[in-house]
Amino acid sequence: MQTDHIPLPEAEDGTERWVTVRRVGDIVSGDRKAVRRAISIDIGEDGTSHLNAGVADDMREALLARIITGWSFDLPLPVANPESLDKLPLDVIDALIEATREHFAAVDFRRQASKNGGTSSA
Repeated sequence: MQTDHIPLPEAEDGTERWVTVRRVGDIVSGDRKAVRRAISIDIGEDGTSHLNAGVADDMREALLARIITGWSFDLPLPVANPESLDKLPLDVIDALIEATREHFAAVDFRRQASKNGGTSSA
């Protein structure tokens, strides 16, 4: 499996920060399932549905935990401890999200549904 090296914004002291991630072509079915499991919809007693406002963050973190293979941070990799992502500075997480948009698109169930004529293969 090949990985991509992604440079991230430097720390205030000039220290280089980076991650390595699996390539988009190495995304597997289990990655998509992990992202889908992060979706939660609550159905109220009156039948109305409520989507958790943090669902996009949960979905992205589920994917990042699976595709990050190494990084420059003195924290456990997210695969071992997903809460490590919560400790990254905002400029780093924003750059990481931007750099992995193609990865997220690869597992996006809405994209898959539109390919299948409006039905999901869930």
